[in-house]
Amino acid sequence: MYLSTTVKRVIACILDVLLMGMISLALSISPLNPNANKVQELEAGYKEEMEDWSERATGVDESSSEALELIKEYRTLNENFIYDGAKLSIYENLITIIVSIVYFIIVPFFMDGSTLGKKIMKLKISKVGGEPVSFGWIFIREMLLYGIVFNIVDIIAMYVLSKNTFISFYVLLSYASYIFGIAVIVTTLFRQDKRGLHDLIAGTIVEERK
Repeated sequence: MYLSTTVKRVIACILDVLLMGMISLALSISPLNPNANKVQELEAGYKEEMEDWSERATGVDESSSEALELIKEYRTLNENFIYDGAKLSIYENLITIIVSIVYFIIVPFFMDGSTLGKKIMKLKISKVGGEPVSFGWIFIREMLLYGIVFNIVDIIAMYVLSKNTFISFYVLLSYASYIFGIAVIVTTLFRQDKRGLHDLIAGTIVEERK
């Protein structure tokens, strides 16, 4: 059965993400993750606090001073959850970053531009002119495509920014990540050469193995 290059890329991406995700998950779960139980406790505590907040907010006049206080409390609860969750997720994020770099950057460099998923689907990453892609360009391409760079920036920001500044930065970084992801999808689907934004930046193209 004939499959277009685009369909093959989608299948290869799904295979890669599933495999990489399973490896990251295996390394992140308790007892390997020292913060796994703390994360569960944080999530349980947040759920209880939000349920309590919801009960107290029911029936409150929206124009009252009590409503304003509840809004402030809501923001504080969510900001604390984001900040504390980010701190406790550093180990998991580091594992994801390391596994992603190995799987999406180092493996393709030694497998002629292919991850395991691309290898199965007989695809490879090349420079636009057809020559083999260098480690540097694979690094740039995959760091952007799989959001590795955003995860690294997020961890650095956690250590160098104050709590309030980090919350604002975290939200902006999340939007930037989503926007870039959408741009990658749109350019990949609608460009004739099927090169995504990450390919345009790195000067690469995904092609079928001969």
